[in-house]
Amino acid sequence: MKNQSDEKIKQKVNKTILIVMQEQISQFENIIQSGKKILIIPQSGSDIDQLATAFALANLFQKLDKQTSVFLPTEKFPKKLSFLKRNFLSIEKLSGLRDFLIIFNTEKNEILKIKTEKKENQTIIRVTPEKETIDPRDFSFVPASYEYDLLITLGAENLEHLGQLYFSNSDLFYELPKINFSVSPRTENFALVNIVDVTASTIGEMLSNILLDKFEKFIDPNIAQCLLTAIIGGTDSFKKATATPASMIMAARLMKYQADQATIIRYLYKTKSIAFLKLWGKIMSRLKYDEKTQLIWSSALQEDFIQSGALQSDIPFVLEEIEKNHSSAQIFALLFFNSKGETILKIKANDKKYLAKLCEQYEIENQSELEINLKFKPIEIVEKELLELISK
Repeated sequence: MKNQSDEKIKQKVNKTILIVMQEQISQFENIIQSGKKILIIPQSGSDIDQLATAFALANLFQKLDKQTSVFLPTEKFPKKLSFLKRNFLSIEKLSGLRDFLIIFNTEKNEILKIKTEKKENQTIIRVTPEKETIDPRDFSFVPASYEYDLLITLGAENLEHLGQLYFSNSDLFYELPKINFSVSPRTENFALVNIVDVTASTIGEMLSNILLDKFEKFIDPNIAQCLLTAIIGGTDSFKKATATPASMIMAARLMKYQADQATIIRYLYKTKSIAFLKLWGKIMSRLKYDEKTQLIWSSALQEDFIQSGALQSDIPFVLEEIEKNHSSAQIFALLFFNSKGETILKIKANDKKYLAKLCEQYEIENQSELEINLKFKPIEIVEKELLELISK
């Protein structure tokens, strides 16, 4: 009898938790609809589960026409996640998030001119009034709104868990509405919406459930890839004790949205197939280096894929190996043909400044890694133009 009673209590508690979670998820959905500028903050800058989930959310919010940024300190970011596409802005530090306004009452004394002047440790604002003096009661100094109107934290048990980021920007965290996602039972109720699912193995699994339920029509292969990466990385490819059958079921669901498990495993765990090694060898045999521009590049021909049995999805891995084994270079490029026979340039640099001219030429946003479709332009011409552009 006691066991039956305990089981009923457990079922009732689980039902209550589920109802509370559903209410919180509805709140999350409503807040997202009204938010316009969103900042996503993973608690850890190196946790694969948190980072890949942040990418999935940011890519989704961009599709919802939300201006979205992810806090992403470069020094902590694991390079193994570089294969995930990022259609959003990443920021390395929280600065310049709020303007302060100097407001003049010009009812009795018009302002004719305002100039600013910078000196050592000083910024001087020169104001020229119509009359000789300004009454101190006619101007005020007030803070404007923050650049963001919503914060989303991932994996934080409390605000202090965010460390120096929180302590240096406490006003931001207190004044803006916050949504927090966590799987830890120790999570405090510090956010406006605090969604905690202790049954989920990872934050990626937790958000996959929510996003597939509430935003399914917006889930594309890129978002699915980010979510599956979070689950695989967070469970160490389902080897951790926290992995459950639900984790594997969710992984299978995401693969129906074209998430590529093989690519994720290769990037996270660096396994290399015989086909990949054959392709790598062929590409390395054509490797070229320009000392002046510090550009190292090569090309993959269509017959390389046929003879090696490799796939075009192996190209980013080859480029990564070139980067890893040639530290003297600053820019790394691979030219190859897609299934239509079009020439594709995949290029990355240690600093996006090296690609500025290239981005200007093709009218694309300057990033440290690019993939450009050059239609049917011959590889030899592309190589020549690339060198000329980068050396300018």
